[in-house]
Amino acid sequence: MGLANVQVSLPHFEQLHAHLTTHNRRCQNMHLRATYPGTRPAQMRHLHAAFASGDTEIAGMISGHGVLCEYRMLLVRGQPQMRVLTEEGDEQEIERIQHQFLRAVVRRMREEAASDLDHPVNRIEGQLYLKRLYGGMSPDHQLCRNAIESGALDRRFVDRLAPWNLALFLGPPQRTRSPRRPRQ
Repeated sequence: MGLANVQVSLPHFEQLHAHLTTHNRRCQNMHLRATYPGTRPAQMRHLHAAFASGDTEIAGMISGHGVLCEYRMLLVRGQPQMRVLTEEGDEQEIERIQHQFLRAVVRRMREEAASDLDHPVNRIEGQLYLKRLYGGMSPDHQLCRNAIESGALDRRFVDRLAPWNLALFLGPPQRTRSPRRPRQ
């Protein structure tokens, strides 16, 4: 089992490639974030980045606590092929990623196409997120080093941020309401 078993249809490949190259022409990427269900606040399970690396190729990586997957989707003789370059980590987690893969990617494309916002606004304080940033983020940035040292992300994933025009950021502090002033 694993990503090699993901069946990508020609329409899905074409839709994803078109989205990557047209939604944000300068960056040509997309990113997703998965969380553990039932945790409050929602805890990051993994980050997923994809990049249009050529006219007939999509490169992608998924990284989180104890998991790293790297893949290429290629159009070969008119048919998409999923090539897995790296698949490390818990077998159950990799199997879960396999089953959720296409559904998550298609959902993200629809969200981005239907919204002027680049991200949902319900971010959680201290949690890692990805954003588009032309030129990307250096793996030597303190946030990248912290993510690697804590085991939240693999170094190989962080090394792709700059070439794929992506950057990490932390969710903002939760807003607290000021106590109401008594009425006079």
